[in-house]
Amino acid sequence: MTGTVDIAVRAPQIRAEVTVDSETNFAEALARLFDDPTINDPAVPGVSTPLALRLLNIFASSGDAYSTGITHFSGIFKGWYDSRGWGDTGFKRCFQDHDLWPGSSMQVCHCMTAADMGYRPHKTYLFVNHYTDMLPGDPWEHVAAGINQSDPGKPMTPGWWSQDELECVNLMIAHEKVADSGTYGEPPTTWGSVRTMWGSLFVSTEEYDAFRQAFIGLGAGPQFDIPQAQGRLSSITIGDGSGNSREDLLLSLFGFKFGAMIAKAQLTSLADGANWVRLNLKDPASKP
Repeated sequence: MTGTVDIAVRAPQIRAEVTVDSETNFAEALARLFDDPTINDPAVPGVSTPLALRLLNIFASSGDAYSTGITHFSGIFKGWYDSRGWGDTGFKRCFQDHDLWPGSSMQVCHCMTAADMGYRPHKTYLFVNHYTDMLPGDPWEHVAAGINQSDPGKPMTPGWWSQDELECVNLMIAHEKVADSGTYGEPPTTWGSVRTMWGSLFVSTEEYDAFRQAFIGLGAGPQFDIPQAQGRLSSITIGDGSGNSREDLLLSLFGFKFGAMIAKAQLTSLADGANWVRLNLKDPASKP
């Protein structure tokens, strides 16, 4: 049974509940956003599980307007960092990159952006192609070389993702090769957007396959194998610009898997979502 409180009202309350001495446990805040019974989740045609409805509610309430809502640094997540500029407190150390880039460590937002790609990859596919179609040659085409083509949303060959999922994966990898551009929640610079799109040209087949193997190696869950994933992803070259980090790449992998599991109804209840966050993302030693 759905609650009665708007998520925009409840989100800052939840954050306040897990903030002690000006430090927020952001991982726990995300978990509570998923299992809070008071939040009202609007009905969506064709969506039946409580967890999928809550995920879509979070997406709708945090999507950045400039990206048609596929990135999530606005709305209920705007300013989800503390006075130090850290937004990863409460996450496991392997997901924290505030020591490298304190201004880009809003890991709740980063995770939900990856989850969006995992849950509805076709939305990102359409957004990316809107821009790449304007460029002299599609920078994504090289990735599919030697792979049987298929329509987006349909499996390509056994063991491979669909074309829209493939583009999401390459965008996630490319994002860690190209420095961040602009302020989170605001439109990136034009040059930054172009560099990110074309960054996929520098994602090798081996790097793509390393990500795929890491994804497969996570297993069925609900708790994933972090050392396995770190080992698989270690062969991927990371840039040294603002925001580029292995911690972000690992979090992208986990968020992408999370969204895909919800889309496939492998996780269905609000408790499933919160449990996944606490098992996989939250530092068990963190408080509350």
